[in-house]
Amino acid sequence: MKKVKFYKLDNGKEPVKDWLLSLDLSIRVKVVKRLERIYDDNFGDYKQIAPDLYELRFFFGKGDIEFITQ
Repeated sequence: MKKVKFYKLDNGKEPVKDWLLSLDLSIRVKVVKRLERIYDDNFGDYKQIAPDLYELRFFFGKGDIEFITQ
């Protein structure tokens, strides 16, 4: 089972969480559901960038949304 970790700055802020909260609710729900599927090793459309770094690609809303997760 995979674990989703959000990047945390030295000041304690988590930019990805801030970004998620800035999204329209309908888009945020889709992104969160996609993140939940990672726990079951279901990455969907993704590209591995480094050994522990993946780019998840989203194709909905006003354009393509890319989300980087580790």
